[in-house]
Amino acid sequence: MMHRFLASRILFTAPELTVLDEFLEIPAELGDTNLSQDDRIRLCSKHCKGFDHSRIFNFDTLSGDLSAEKYGRSMWFLPKVFLRIRPGQGATVKADLANAGVSFETDPEHDHILSTDHGKQVTETTSYRNGLFEIQDRSSQIAASMILVTEKQLVWDCFAGAGGKCLCIADATPGIRIVASDKRASIVRNLNERIRRNRVQNIDTMVYDILGDDKPSHNIYDSAEVVIADVPCSGSGTWARHPENLTLFEPSAIEKFASLQRQLMTTLSKKIRRPITIYYITCSVFRAENEEIMEFCESELNYKCLESSLISGVGHGADSMFIARLVLDRHEAG
Repeated sequence: MMHRFLASRILFTAPELTVLDEFLEIPAELGDTNLSQDDRIRLCSKHCKGFDHSRIFNFDTLSGDLSAEKYGRSMWFLPKVFLRIRPGQGATVKADLANAGVSFETDPEHDHILSTDHGKQVTETTSYRNGLFEIQDRSSQIAASMILVTEKQLVWDCFAGAGGKCLCIADATPGIRIVASDKRASIVRNLNERIRRNRVQNIDTMVYDILGDDKPSHNIYDSAEVVIADVPCSGSGTWARHPENLTLFEPSAIEKFASLQRQLMTTLSKKIRRPITIYYITCSVFRAENEEIMEFCESELNYKCLESSLISGVGHGADSMFIARLVLDRHEAG
């Protein structure tokens, strides 16, 4: 029987391969995790009727200079698990991981980022339980490092989710204040647990939906100086990690997400009551959710996009993300 993760990466390449009997004919060679991309493609082409590797990611109009073929090829391997070592804890964490038998690599560009294939094992280590490191994708860590804040600023992470970015920023700039919100109470409870484990004192949380009628706490629209809008999206930048989402994805959903993103950015522009910097972030590789939203913000909402970039995980075993820095002048926005 073929390894489940490999099966999931073949399932979405050709309709003919959705029959279980087809999977049972796939050679055991594909279970070798050391195979190169070319070898995997060669074996699948030889043994799987109708296989076409170009259909792995059959989309165009991607962000930046990312090509569909290049991104599709990156999905042949399960992404790595990335760790963010908290300040001053590098030696302790590495020693603890080694003692636990967890192999890891240090990122060549960022010495506080480690990668491993032992995701479950790392959560059982003493250093994890003591909050000395966090599990956070490489691209997410890089995105957090691009968010410019200064001491004593109030930062609002308005779609905080698991809270990886605000935890990262809280470590990098201890003197700031952060309000992290999400409309899902269960997500906020999980974030509160991460905050407690990290012993972070400068993050407050709240359950809040910016599209709802309830008033937020913290007088956030008047007081926030930096807003992080890591908006709901297709998640296409994470599909190598979750290939079932690509299997089930309908192309029409791209516009549905883009419509929601336009609505969210419009709502923020109307409710924010002071000049402010906003960081727009997605884990999507689709231009319609990224550059085209920036074009909408500039043409329709009087935001000004100062810079934007796609943080590609291709070649790093990481997710891909988009980040843009915008400013909103309340006098212009009206």
